[in-house]
Amino acid sequence: MNAGSAGGHSDPANVFNIGWRDPDSLRVLCRVAGEAGFLDGVEVLSLATSPTERELLLTVAVTEDLVLASTRFTWSEVEPPDGMAGIEAAHHVLGRLAEIARRARAGLSAYTWLRVASELQQVRVLLQQACTD
Repeated sequence: MNAGSAGGHSDPANVFNIGWRDPDSLRVLCRVAGEAGFLDGVEVLSLATSPTERELLLTVAVTEDLVLASTRFTWSEVEPPDGMAGIEAAHHVLGRLAEIARRARAGLSAYTWLRVASELQQVRVLLQQACTD
């Protein structure tokens, strides 16, 4: 951030005026995006699973007491292409993270509907048994 700007405030454009080549920037980017309402409840965690490939995990706060986790992914899956920097690179990374969050939420939704369908089937069986008794 540009601490030397007028009034001691940073220029918002300068906040994103970096190359986003480092996965450590994900935490800051997610925090800023969350505060803006774009990736609300999303956090990216670094997993120490391999010395050569940086694995990450995206979490989504579904409720106050429930956090959903994505499958593991690597920095190369969200990293902006070479030559992309600044706001364009931030948009690229945010778009990739939003897609991972969307897939995680869709997985939870599908699981929930499967559970509901299974429970409805059990209710149907109980009702049929009650009607034949």
